[in-house]
Amino acid sequence: MKKVIIVSVLIFYIICSTYFDSSESLTARVFKVEYGYGYSIFSKEGILIKQEFIPVLQEKKPFCSKNDAKNIADLVLEKLLNKKNPAITLIELEKLQIDINCVDLHK
Repeated sequence: MKKVIIVSVLIFYIICSTYFDSSESLTARVFKVEYGYGYSIFSKEGILIKQEFIPVLQEKKPFCSKNDAKNIADLVLEKLLNKKNPAITLIELEKLQIDINCVDLHK
């Protein structure tokens, strides 16, 4: 599963670095999903990323708060603008104090 995610992110990164200029206007928007929040990254052509779950986690859990989703969206946006791999790590989740335990999906 992790290999699929990593390969997908790398392919996305290659496409993004090939097809858009870092000076292009990119925006991040947070949206409501069942049990929490997600985010999208937009370019003038449309949606580049639609993330309904906290990246990196094995289990599909939404962000617990709007602020958590915004903080990760801003980090992804910053990485894209700097032509870096937009993948998020567990260390980054911890550093930004992203709550990953607010939703129990096994109820």
